[in-house]
Amino acid sequence: MKRGSPTCSLLAIALFALILCAAQKSATKTSSPAEKPLPIPQVFQTQDWPASNVDSVALWRDPKGGALLFVTAKEAHVVYVCDGVTGRLVSTLGKPGKRLGEFARPNAVAVVGDLLLITERDNHRVQVFDLPSLRPLVFFGEDVLIRPYGLTIFGSGGIYELYVTDNYDGGDFAARVKHFQLVKANGKITPNLVRSFGDKRGPGALRKVETILADPKRDTLFICDEATLELKVYTLAGRFTGRTFGKGIIRYEPEGLAIFEDSNAPSGGWLVVTDQGLKLTVLRIFSRDGSKYIGAVTGDPVLANTDGITLSPGDLGPFKRGALYCVHNDLRVQAYSWADVEKAVLSFQF
Repeated sequence: MKRGSPTCSLLAIALFALILCAAQKSATKTSSPAEKPLPIPQVFQTQDWPASNVDSVALWRDPKGGALLFVTAKEAHVVYVCDGVTGRLVSTLGKPGKRLGEFARPNAVAVVGDLLLITERDNHRVQVFDLPSLRPLVFFGEDVLIRPYGLTIFGSGGIYELYVTDNYDGGDFAARVKHFQLVKANGKITPNLVRSFGDKRGPGALRKVETILADPKRDTLFICDEATLELKVYTLAGRFTGRTFGKGIIRYEPEGLAIFEDSNAPSGGWLVVTDQGLKLTVLRIFSRDGSKYIGAVTGDPVLANTDGITLSPGDLGPFKRGALYCVHNDLRVQAYSWADVEKAVLSFQF
């Protein structure tokens, strides 16, 4: 065959087309979970609370089958209490002030057993309420907390381990997390500061921290650092493990965190990390230990400017496999069935 013949040129073009097609398929397969978050249908949304600046959410499951959804409102200085099955507003907890049962910029919220815990940035404390009565029990921490934001708690039998992020100004990072132990006995809560911790420098330094999540079964604390756009992994004893993840994947700000336990999944479940964009929030799914990025989902209708999320496993009313609640645009809460998220996760895997 002579050089430059039409047949040779056609073969070269065909070969180039095959290579280009293969490359495009490969690029699509590897990049689509990160670049094109799959939309997840909404189960319900709460009413809007304009100018309240809602921030974080937590769920209490009633043993009788119902649920209460707690939503902090930073500018209104209250906590909205909604039906966790329908999203309907049930009541409003608290009012502005400094006394027991009152709030000054309530931020994070968490539930453990029959206790509801809320951080107050401007009262520099954590407040505890009884569930389901919502009776205020105690507040504490104002002697050591400067600007408390996030919290995570676990435990049983009346002994609980509580971790609070303290996002104060200044360059001393050694006390960014406060670890308290709470003891409940005879209807009273006794808090004790166990330690303050955080690396002063290097990759483990906690520069701008809000959200924190404990995985006690793995002796792990996940801490979002908004300054470096990554998660830093500590032990429950406050030691940096040397491991970070999410950099280059998280594009906006790492905010909400949740774990879904699944013994059949890699590393025993999934870790959900909120990537808070002003116009589009992406929920990034990692393996439970954060070592592998799986893919991304978002809400349908759009989910945007999301701070807190909470995930409750198991069927609940219209929710299958679990209920995922996400704050939308400082305005309301939008809720999703974990079964729909799981379907997307499986599509990423296969």
